Amino acid sequence: MASSPISSFKNRIGRLMPNGYLHSRKIHYLSRYYASHQSKHHSDQTHP
Repeated sequence: MASSPISSFKNRIGRLMPNGYLHSRKIHYLSRYYASHQSKHHSDQTHP
């Protein structure tokens, strides 16, 4: 069984729509990169 319902849901979506899944992964990676870059300027907001 998956570690969490969300993981199993993402895996199911990935099998149904691999292109959409990969696209969402790319957006997630870019959002994390942008957030980490902004955290350098706003460390007080990301780390209260």
